[in-house]
Amino acid sequence: MGDPNKNGWRFFDELYDQTPHKSTERANVIAYIPTWRKKEGFDYGKGEMYRYITHGIIAFLTFSEKDSGAFDPASVREISTILPDVLMAANLYGTKTMIALGGANDFAFLDLMTEIGNNPASPKLDQTVRNVVNFVTQNGLDGVDLDLECWWGRPGQQDQGGRMKADGPHPAGRGLTLFAKELKEAMPGKIVSAAVFGTSWYGNNYDPDMAEHLDWIGVMTYDLTGSWDKSPVGPHSALNKIRGKDTAKIREADVYLESYLREQQGAWPGARAGTGPSAQGDDALENNPILSVEDCLWYWTNPLFMNWQGKGQGVDRGKIAAGVPVYGYEFAAAKEPDDLTGEVPPGYKVLRYKEILDEFPDALGAADANIKVDGSTPRPKLKEPLPPGEYPYAHNIYFETPDTAVTKLKFLKDVGAKGVIIWELSNDVWEDGKSIIKALYLASGNPVPETSPITDPPVPVASSYLWDSTGFLGHASGPLQFQDDGTQDNGMRQFSARLWNIPDDADWKSVAQNCPAVIKRQYFNRPTRIVDKGALGLWGEFDVRDNDDVPDWFWGHMEEKDGAPDGHTRYASRLWGLSLSDDWKAAAKQTPALIAGQYFDEPTEIEDKGVGGLWGIFDVSNEPSPIPAFTAQVKGDNDCMYCQVDTLPSLDGLDNVERFNLTNTMTVGEGAPFLYSVITKDDDSVDFPEGVVMTVKDPDENTYDKGVDDDNQLVVMSGDSIRYLIIKDPKAGDWTMSMSVSRDAKFRCECNTAPSADAYDTMLETRRKLDATQGLVTRDISALSVTAFLGAAAIAVMAPSLALPLALIVTVTGVGYSTVKVIANNKAATSQNAAAISRVLSKVEKDLEKEGASALAKYVWLIGKNISGPEYLVILKYPKNTFKWLGTHADVYAETGHMTNPEQQNSIRHVYWQCLLKKRLGEAFAVEMGDAHERGRPGSDADNRADEKNNEIGLRLADEVESEEECKKRVHEMWKADKLAIRPDYEGDPT
Repeated sequence: MGDPNKNGWRFFDELYDQTPHKSTERANVIAYIPTWRKKEGFDYGKGEMYRYITHGIIAFLTFSEKDSGAFDPASVREISTILPDVLMAANLYGTKTMIALGGANDFAFLDLMTEIGNNPASPKLDQTVRNVVNFVTQNGLDGVDLDLECWWGRPGQQDQGGRMKADGPHPAGRGLTLFAKELKEAMPGKIVSAAVFGTSWYGNNYDPDMAEHLDWIGVMTYDLTGSWDKSPVGPHSALNKIRGKDTAKIREADVYLESYLREQQGAWPGARAGTGPSAQGDDALENNPILSVEDCLWYWTNPLFMNWQGKGQGVDRGKIAAGVPVYGYEFAAAKEPDDLTGEVPPGYKVLRYKEILDEFPDALGAADANIKVDGSTPRPKLKEPLPPGEYPYAHNIYFETPDTAVTKLKFLKDVGAKGVIIWELSNDVWEDGKSIIKALYLASGNPVPETSPITDPPVPVASSYLWDSTGFLGHASGPLQFQDDGTQDNGMRQFSARLWNIPDDADWKSVAQNCPAVIKRQYFNRPTRIVDKGALGLWGEFDVRDNDDVPDWFWGHMEEKDGAPDGHTRYASRLWGLSLSDDWKAAAKQTPALIAGQYFDEPTEIEDKGVGGLWGIFDVSNEPSPIPAFTAQVKGDNDCMYCQVDTLPSLDGLDNVERFNLTNTMTVGEGAPFLYSVITKDDDSVDFPEGVVMTVKDPDENTYDKGVDDDNQLVVMSGDSIRYLIIKDPKAGDWTMSMSVSRDAKFRCECNTAPSADAYDTMLETRRKLDATQGLVTRDISALSVTAFLGAAAIAVMAPSLALPLALIVTVTGVGYSTVKVIANNKAATSQNAAAISRVLSKVEKDLEKEGASALAKYVWLIGKNISGPEYLVILKYPKNTFKWLGTHADVYAETGHMTNPEQQNSIRHVYWQCLLKKRLGEAFAVEMGDAHERGRPGSDADNRADEKNNEIGLRLADEVESEEECKKRVHEMWKADKLAIRPDYEGDPT
């Protein structure tokens, strides 16, 4: 084989020629999901993204610098803000969801693995494995990805690259293998994978034996140029090996290293220090080449690989997934500050794929996925300074395209690789023909999934957190697990307890919001209120609706005891409140408890200690277990949100619970036009159910618990409970819905926000997500439409003539009540009517967008023939108004289309039209649209004067009436009273 220092880059040992293999039929399409894009408005719950990947990996969960083996609290909090949306959307399409540990800034992970590699008996190994297993299990994830990357060391430390193969793996690499082995043994049903560098410079730090314990190794075959100061200029993720011209006699190629000479920032940059005996010689192209996906695969899998560091890794190609970057490098500029650290890294500027398409709309037509714009640009300012002078390009961008990505995937499938890893999900666009990820999936051999039939929806999992009123230094004001604080101003009896066993890296409030409790035979899915008492801990307050039929029997403080069976922790508690006349053991069997997140309908054992009281023994499993989930909530596009609680499902195992207190927090977006909530029986009536009480709090802690009727709020009560509620332009932030429900109540409760745009499709897709969380799959669009509009329909049936219910209907359907008989005698029929008209107007809107004004001719039957070209130009300026604008035309046409008196038709049409437009879309839009209409359909002078006068009357009328229904009524009254303008000289058709 000769001297590897001379032939290392020249040996023609293509892996697909030398190594037997079987091609891959279905490739994994694995995309990383960054946690830090929420602030830019990235929608983590967008279903389409998860439809076109097989695995989504949330990046990153990092380790604590202060507490080795524990997770960084800030990282945990950041993940918790996106995890519900990710899981909801991923589960909808059967996409596996994982968590990535480490990343490019997690030096604590490197330190931890180094310690374990140097001392395999370190207790840190088992501790860290348990932390990871708990995180994966409790969050319903499918596995973990190990991203050990920080080989360059902290600032001021020596770079740990360039390791010779003969020296064996870095201690951290050995530690990573031990970590992977223990994780796989602890989670045999979960995925364990790793991400590694592509070339030998850092690659030799890893232990190839880790492949035995991993489902795949993701080789980061990107950043092969651009990511360091002495990088050559050229493609950073080229598929094929790029050789020097001196190899042309052996094999000709379309491109050689010398092809890129003109693009360099001066002379071809020399290799970094320590890259072998000949690295500092004259041949910079030889020693600092542009590497490729092939180079990386040769190093990781080909048994013939050899370079100055020694042999390659020799991993089975079936375990390898190669990298696809959804970004590029701009070699005419330096890097910008890092998203996470704020520091300016070495190397050239990174451009996200969607940024490239925004700046260069024709980018996909660029030859060789390279955008070159000639110019004269000062050389970028790098930490290692470039030679002085000008760069002959204004732009020189190398990036990935759908075509290059698919070519790469086909190559990988042909050579038997596992698939691709993608960095990262938020960088892509999702248009057909432009999306890199969608193109990869369609070429992967996997079927394109419809919404998956989820038979096992995500289930909340218990944790080891414990409620107990034992306070600071063991002090307690009484003997009870939940201390009795007495009756409060709201008439409720308050109980409270401190939350114990909160890990240091957890967000206390988030933990408390997911910790259930049982008090006086009432189940709470979370505290009514959470109070941070500083050094005295985090406390939960629980409002209990007192019931004289339920005895005041309470479990005391929970004391941990010996004697538990394997895999369990034993707690003991005394039962208080017993009288001499009570059957003590029967009382214990009727008093449920919830300990460390696990529900007990009765104690595991009962121990009578005579004068020492009656004690319950509770053996709590150390393994996470499901907890009841009675509420379902999802967030969709356009600020649409659904939250629903129905008649409680099977309560087997909860026989001793008499009442369920369910609290849910909805994060309402800035653009939501309405928040609405309604309770009815679970049949088709709008009757109020027995045994149900609901209250709602806004982000400022204002409670809606009494009737209100003004321009922006409508609250109708039934006893102590809200019956229905509508809030116009709700304040953005956390709204809290609290339900108290008797176990036998038959009811349906919704608390939703209407979408700010694209009402029909948005409501259907959001409702589909909600069904998926409950294990339901609705393939019948008609049935899905009815459930999507049911809450708004129920309010419309109960309040058919009030202003806010009408405004809500207009928002979700585009029309008022006159277009079709929206209001029926029950909520299902009303919902069906509302969905039908919304669906039609949604189709008109999409046709209008696709075909222009000519599309309107198809819908004369719905909106009339009176929309002119200038009106179409106005709506192009206000695209968000299209839905309601079309609905207004439909309402006006339905009201006037049947009239036979042309004077009556023309006058009422203009007045009613302007009144509705102003009510729904504001005066400025109404005036501009009215002016456009008259320009587009001019008549005689008499026509024009009458129309302009009636437009003015309609605008004034909008200020005088409270509702659209009153507007319609007044228009007819004004016609009968001769108060509308008419055309004394009638000519032709009305305009």
